[in-house]
Amino acid sequence: IERHRAERAADFPTIEELPGVQSATLVSNPPGTGAARWKFEVEGQPVADAESRPVAAGVVAWEGYLRLLGLTLERGRDFDNTDGTPGHEAVIVSQRFVARFFPRTDPIGQRVRLFDDEGNPRPWIPLPIR
Repeated sequence: IERHRAERAADFPTIEELPGVQSATLVSNPPGTGAARWKFEVEGQPVADAESRPVAAGVVAWEGYLRLLGLTLERGRDFDNTDGTPGHEAVIVSQRFVARFFPRTDPIGQRVRLFDDEGNPRPWIPLPIR
């Protein structure tokens, strides 16, 4: 992913300078083309077995993705271009996710972790603060 980021980052100044282009960003799956699915767990909310873990759908996105879609955040922070690099994992969750997993808790600073296709856990990721 790091090599891919570097290759695409070199294209951005050129793309954003094209006539009529107001904004540009990168995303793994453009709107309407589907999304990746990851099993995950919320810290402090263990599940009985691996098959029972909830599944989240999502995309890998660069800074400006939410703005490009006309979306605003209720709280927390937007993605930035260091997110997704080692040690800078990040997630942004929906209000529906918060209502389901943090009904009586402030979600900011809570942690989640994703699992790879083999069921191996990735590092814990705090929900964005800022």
